[in-house]
Amino acid sequence: FLKLMKDPKTKNMRVETKAEFLKKFEALDRRGDGYVDASELLEILTTLGDTLTVEEARRLVAMAPMTTDNQIDLNLFADTLLRN
Repeated sequence: FLKLMKDPKTKNMRVETKAEFLKKFEALDRRGDGYVDASELLEILTTLGDTLTVEEARRLVAMAPMTTDNQIDLNLFADTLLRN
């Protein structure tokens, strides 16, 4: 999963456009409604592929705009990440 998000040369997280971000997270949006469960994202970030540490994943998830039922709005999350 994280291999898709990393620049192969620098190993830093890389997302060039909002459309690219949304495309990479499309598989996680099981309902197709533009949201992903925060706990599911945390688990994926710490267990699949090139994983983040739990602390790194928590910091990333904490940046995400969430609904009251812990659903991350992927459009707003993309905006947040692209701003930083």
